[in-house]
Amino acid sequence: MATAPTNILHWNCRGVYANYEDIRLLLSNHNPAIFCLQETHLLTRPFPRFQKYNSYTNNDTAILIHNSIPHRHIVPNTTIPITALRISLGRDFTICSIYLPPPFNVTHQALNSLITDLPAPILLLGDFNGAHPIWGSNITNTRGKLIAEFIDNHSFILLNDKSPTFLHSSYKTYSCIDLSLCSPPLYLLFQWKVLDDNHGSDHFPILLSSNQPNTAHCTPRWKFTKANWTMFQTLCSFHNHVV
Repeated sequence: MATAPTNILHWNCRGVYANYEDIRLLLSNHNPAIFCLQETHLLTRPFPRFQKYNSYTNNDTAILIHNSIPHRHIVPNTTIPITALRISLGRDFTICSIYLPPPFNVTHQALNSLITDLPAPILLLGDFNGAHPIWGSNITNTRGKLIAEFIDNHSFILLNDKSPTFLHSSYKTYSCIDLSLCSPPLYLLFQWKVLDDNHGSDHFPILLSSNQPNTAHCTPRWKFTKANWTMFQTLCSFHNHVV
């Protein structure tokens, strides 16, 4: 029985190929079970390979999942940039990497429809590009108000502790636009933390440290050709005689 990775990372990497080595470094340093990425900037390029991880991509989002974690891919019927998996990590839940770029026309209807397509409980991680005081912003914008109402309508819990997650390269100002949302049953499973190195992006990686150990059980296998069938038959006959 081997110990399986249990932590989760999410990061707007601002280009998978541009920050390929930093992604490898984060995988090596934190050994996450899952790594959700936004702004992959793949266009028509294939997703690069990372040792020990399977990858799933969709519309500028991606998820890397350790090959020891049972999972299945979910493709919701939506135009929202999102990659989703149903996974088993201590318990079964749906994990999503979501990206809402500033010019994207996101609506209440689109978000609500998306959630109905995803089996609960849900862990929703990504760059929402909205400002609201409940996650640490000094202002409230239209996108932030919409996201706050979305959180309330679906009883999501915000894991953020109001730490800034984004550094504006021109103005050298910080803001909080990367959010970690979860259904109530998942709230106690993780501790939330912003890492202090942005690794070449203008966003800082976010680490969800697991509060529960997880073990990966190897599937039992037997070599029937090496069995002592004569002894097996003798023991069976003896057992039947005794009974």
